[in-house]
This record gives sequence, C-alpha cells and structure tokens, in this order.
Amino acid sequence: MIKNLSEQLSDEFGTGFSEANLRDCRQFYLVFLEDSNGFSMAGKIPWSHLRSIMHISDEEERNFYLKDLSDNYEIYDFYGSCYLDELNTQWCGKQLIDRVDYY
Repeated sequence: MIKNLSEQLSDEFGTGFSEANLRDCRQFYLVFLEDSNGFSMAGKIPWSHLRSIMHISDEEERNFYLKDLSDNYEIYDFYGSCYLDELNTQWCGKQLIDRVDYY
C-alpha cells in the first residue's frame, strides 16, 4: 500500500514521497497524537531530529528529548549531528550539554 501511494504521489507531485519518508510521516502521526505533550513540542524541532526521537518507544523519554531540544536548540543547531548520535545510542542529553563548550 505504501509503495503504491509513494509511486502515485511521486508521479503527481515529484520528489519527497519515498516509501521511507511516508513511513516516517505515518510514524510521526502515530507517535505524536494531537492531544499529546509531544505534539505541541514537535513543531519546534527539525524533522531530522524528530525522526530519531519518534522511534523511542517510551513517551516520557521522548518528551525529555523534545523538551531538551526545544529549550536548548541554539546549542543543538550547531552540535545537532553529535546530539543525534548520542540520542541514537540512548545517552542522556545532559551528558552532551555538560561536554559542550558554549563559548
């Protein structure tokens, strides 16, 4: 079903509708329900970061990373790939903040 939808949307609208991207969009919809805390915070976080965060099964842990990123985005805007590496290995975001030289 996703494969067919991907082909139809790509034919009609062009790029951006790969199977992987559609799966990520579906995952976003399932994880960040409209009435959840994560939903309201998700608009403040770049898609690349959300893609990593939304695969965390524990809602409390997801919300920790969302809040951490939204509160400290100017740091992660520069150190984003490092933070995502930390996130993907389930390191605590505070450990990264403690290691970052702010100036």
